[in-house]
Amino acid sequence: MKFTAILSAAILATTALAVPHPAVRKSSHHRRTLVARNEESDDWAGGVTQAGEGETYNAVWGTFKIPDVGDDEDAAGAVTIWVGVDGWSNQDPLVQAGVDIVRDDDGDVQYKAWTEWTPAAPSYIDEGDFAFTAGDTIKVEVRVEPGSTSGQAIFTNGDESHTADFSGSAGARGHEVEWIVERIRGVDDTPDTGNLLNFGTIDIMDTSIAPGIAVDMRNAEGGLGATSALNGNKVTVTWQSG
Repeated sequence: MKFTAILSAAILATTALAVPHPAVRKSSHHRRTLVARNEESDDWAGGVTQAGEGETYNAVWGTFKIPDVGDDEDAAGAVTIWVGVDGWSNQDPLVQAGVDIVRDDDGDVQYKAWTEWTPAAPSYIDEGDFAFTAGDTIKVEVRVEPGSTSGQAIFTNGDESHTADFSGSAGARGHEVEWIVERIRGVDDTPDTGNLLNFGTIDIMDTSIAPGIAVDMRNAEGGLGATSALNGNKVTVTWQSG
């Protein structure tokens, strides 16, 4: 599929058509205006930018280091890191790509790359096509034209890269882009409570545009699970509790 030219870092297009994260990923949001501030979410932490009037996005990217979550056998859980187009305003689709880090009850850790065009479930990338582990620095990019029902995800780890074509039933809107660290629920051996692995601090760097909204994640008790800070084209997410 041919994509329009990337304008500066944000990829602004000028079309819009109506249209997050499967059951295991999606949390509720409301449309916001583009003003620098912190919001809260049950499952998301990171940064969001919304397009101005008459503008849309057709790509998003960011670079981050895969955290080492340890091998604690007594604490199964997961965390996912992704970039996406749309979804913040709680409308389908959310067009996204990222990586899951899952630790099972035996302390074994799995690393999986994936794409997703909600409301469909994620599609996982075969390890033979794209592999990564703790300590690797990877770049994830999503490209999709507003109104289109197909797009591309590009995963890069050093000299290795993989491009995945993916599609959905609803056309992308291009109204917002996100860089998110998320609590995920019901994936493989992760508990239904969505235990958030201690990922320390994750810097999502060299973002396609400077995020304008910082999102903090709540935990089950109403406290903070993770906090976020914005600094130019970087989003810093820090774990607080599971």
